[in-house]
Amino acid sequence: MRTAIRAWARANSRHCPLQPLTDHDAQRLRKLRDTLLTSLTGVPAELQTVGAATFTLAETGEMSWAPSGAGWRWIYGAILGEVLLSQRTGTWRRLKRCQHEACRAVFYDSSWNNSAVWHNPGMCGTATQTPEQR
Repeated sequence: MRTAIRAWARANSRHCPLQPLTDHDAQRLRKLRDTLLTSLTGVPAELQTVGAATFTLAETGEMSWAPSGAGWRWIYGAILGEVLLSQRTGTWRRLKRCQHEACRAVFYDSSWNNSAVWHNPGMCGTATQTPEQR
């Protein structure tokens, strides 16, 4: 988690305090992960708990946000903020879960028509074909 927080801070030119996590925090974050993974399969997923974020309006009229709070709330806020930005820029729709049941990796679909279904067509696509299809 420390590595992810540091990478997020660098990418967003922010200073972020390292977030100490308890077992309770980890449980909440696992539930968020599972909810987001479910949503990538097209199944509606509902979040019962939200993180915390602070919004700032600069004199120039530019809006910015930053996660706030401590522990799971800070991390939750950072993740949901990035999901929202990804949805606004159109990149969220390109995140998918591999449809090979044994794999289920998450990947970014860079195909021109957003039609990829396997993270590795040569491995996962071939594994799902019957011998007659190969």
